[in-house]
Amino acid sequence: MDLIEAYYIILFVLSLVLAGIYAIMWRKRFSGFITLIFLLVVIANLGYLFVYNSETLSEAIIGIKLTYFGACCINLFLLYTIINLCNLNVKKWIRLVFLALTIVVFISALTIGHSDFFYKSISAKKIDGHLVLSKVYGPAHAYYYIQLAAFMVTMFAFTFYAIRKKNDVSRHILHHLLHSESITVFLYFCGRIFPLKYDLIPLAFIVFEIVLLLIIRRIMLYDVTDTVIDTIAKNGETGFVSFDNKFNYLGSNSVAKEIFPKLAELRVDDSAVKNTEINEQIINRIKLFISDENKKTFF
Repeated sequence: MDLIEAYYIILFVLSLVLAGIYAIMWRKRFSGFITLIFLLVVIANLGYLFVYNSETLSEAIIGIKLTYFGACCINLFLLYTIINLCNLNVKKWIRLVFLALTIVVFISALTIGHSDFFYKSISAKKIDGHLVLSKVYGPAHAYYYIQLAAFMVTMFAFTFYAIRKKNDVSRHILHHLLHSESITVFLYFCGRIFPLKYDLIPLAFIVFEIVLLLIIRRIMLYDVTDTVIDTIAKNGETGFVSFDNKFNYLGSNSVAKEIFPKLAELRVDDSAVKNTEINEQIINRIKLFISDENKKTFF
């Protein structure tokens, strides 16, 4: 086993481990797109390993198609996940356009080895026991780059918009998304600019999965909050507001906002202590309640 093979094996094993961790953390309210991402990264990273260990050109082509299947679908579901995490109201026809673009790219990739539409030509020769591929891209491959760039720009645009405009979205989640998107783009262009013997895309997938797990940990906290809010809100009379153990604001219902109007000014993950009125009206009372074991009422 050489270093490059070890690199692909490690990334494939990591994708399995991360998928297992996600399965343990999974909750019913999680987006199905996140689940699909963890599944598809395993498939894509297996494809990269399969290409490197292929013995014939036909085997390599199968592996290449697996990588394109994974990459196309992962980019689509990442975009859908970002839309959900940013709590954006994107019209159904726009989502269908993204889906159609992805399908067109993948169908084009399926022509590899049968047509010069996606790859004009592909050949292979063995060097040091491994198949080295020589590829000449066809006209449809340029469209793949355009689609990839469009998805990346859209992801950044949605995230920046949510940071500036959406008070009901966690800043921690948005910053995690922004950092992971930046790292992914950086690794992608490094792999294209520098003449490396290995592909950085499977590494980018792993980085994004790790960030997704960090986001999921935060979502699990909000999941409890949302469930309680939904339950309490049914009677329409009880106010509910939630903070984490550092008194960062997590959410509230409309009744609570009527009682404490300043709650409407807070965005998710803002420090409630820094808001003078909320600190005096709620946080100080919570601290007094916690410190006095004999205290039975909040007010």
